[in-house]
Amino acid sequence: MLILLNIFRAFALILNSVITIFLVILFARVVLSWIRLPYNPVIQAIYAATEPILRPIRKRLPVSWGIDFSPMIVFMILLVLRIVVVDSMLDYVHFYRERYLHP
Repeated sequence: MLILLNIFRAFALILNSVITIFLVILFARVVLSWIRLPYNPVIQAIYAATEPILRPIRKRLPVSWGIDFSPMIVFMILLVLRIVVVDSMLDYVHFYRERYLHP
């Protein structure tokens, strides 16, 4: 049972790391959108990594005053995923580990 709990905990921590890395990349995209360096390969990689997530949200949101709110929506979705899913998984592991080790 402890092995399964450790695997579940590892999956939660990996998911948390992936969400954190994507949040950093998304923040970098927002900051770099104010700076015009179109031929930099790092910036192109950041845009290529974030565009598939932002494009469907951008299509559904109306453009207001030329401001793109899709990164903010993705930030909120990712933070909710981190709070609800990852924290719930870690709480589940903690609860059942305590029940298993201290019956």
